[in-house]
Amino acid sequence: SGWAAATVELTRRNTRRYGGYVIHFGVALLFIGFVGNALGAHEQFEAVAGDELSLRNYRFVVRGLEEHETPNHISSRARIDVFQDGRLLATLFPERRFYKASQQPTTEVAIWPRLTEPLQFLRHFNADIYVVFAGLAEDSGRAVFQIYLNPLVNLVWLGGAVMVLGTLIALIPSKPPEALRPARRRAPAKERDEVPA
Repeated sequence: SGWAAATVELTRRNTRRYGGYVIHFGVALLFIGFVGNALGAHEQFEAVAGDELSLRNYRFVVRGLEEHETPNHISSRARIDVFQDGRLLATLFPERRFYKASQQPTTEVAIWPRLTEPLQFLRHFNADIYVVFAGLAEDSGRAVFQIYLNPLVNLVWLGGAVMVLGTLIALIPSKPPEALRPARRRAPAKERDEVPA
């Protein structure tokens, strides 16, 4: 049989054992993802249009602030260009909203996920980017931004998914011992009793 069918057949022989193996692999991915948090970076800075910040091999350039008003809220949205090693990587729009009905402010975080960053991390520092527009500074009136670089964070999500898969495998009933025995071909009793001439 093919490798896929053989893997399924082997797993069905003892689903709790192989489901446990998958769960342990997911835990290892989670551990690597959590260790990656120690390699992350965080910076807070105040800026106006034209200001920029360099963090690791990234450069963040604030292009300006835009004001918008809807029947539900008033928002201030920043436009930030993100460069990696001199190349434009993305344009992010972190936002600060003030809802009229509840009189409460909220923050809309701008996120740039890097789905392939665990594969490229060792040769080139890649990370998920989170940009938070925290509002305006009371003394200077400048916009306050918080930037987070989170490398290997995708391994945390992947490890959680692998653990769920392992749990589902472990919940599947294993094949009964009778089903694992090879089928033997037995001749009918009448044919066994006959003696050839």
